[in-house]
Amino acid sequence: LRIPGPAAFFFHLPFAKFISAPARFDVIVALCLAILGSLGAKYLLRSPPNPRRKYWLMPLIFLLVVADYLTVPFPRASTVDPGKAYRVGRPNPNAIACTLPRDLQHGTVLTFPSLIAPYCLKSMWMQVADAGRFAIVDGYLSYTPPDVWKPFWNIRILRSLMTIEGIYHERIDTAADAASAPGAIRELNLSAAVVFDSPQGDAGVAYLRKVFGAMPEREGSCTVYRLRPEQNPATAVTVK
Repeated sequence: LRIPGPAAFFFHLPFAKFISAPARFDVIVALCLAILGSLGAKYLLRSPPNPRRKYWLMPLIFLLVVADYLTVPFPRASTVDPGKAYRVGRPNPNAIACTLPRDLQHGTVLTFPSLIAPYCLKSMWMQVADAGRFAIVDGYLSYTPPDVWKPFWNIRILRSLMTIEGIYHERIDTAADAASAPGAIRELNLSAAVVFDSPQGDAGVAYLRKVFGAMPEREGSCTVYRLRPEQNPATAVTVK
């Protein structure tokens, strides 16, 4: 709701920057409040003894508990399109969620950027919104050893995308990446590549167009490429 609460003071303390997720303290606070709430309800029901109190107090406590567990409706949550909050430091009400065409909702979808927040979250939201019909090549794995990603770093296209993202600092050989594109599509079972609107978006769009030889399609707040194993940049058709 963009209304700062008491935790905002805690997040701005100097030592908070050394904690990966300060919001996790909410769990401890919620547990303490739940215990205090249960003790308070027990006190109200037993002291002083009044049988009639239970008839209106218990339903009231139940309603308060239900109200406490209600979440903000999804259409108003930032996870619908996390990119909204990352436009020039303020929300962009005109941004719309990225939608993947139904005929591409199979196999694996390559997303870019894949490691930079909030786009690593946006790709997961896109997958959930489409009922998980496809897998995603996404870079966010919390507390995961680097060995998990070693097989993926052997794929030239993924390394080059990480370089465009600013994660790596390697030389990009577009011609060699394009030659490896059919093999990468087969190895990852790619059905599409998605580029989210981001500061690196234009560079990602230009790179994927050269490497896959596919024409970009605008879908909501992202650019989509249709991928096929037999795709070859040398035989790509330019549509004017």
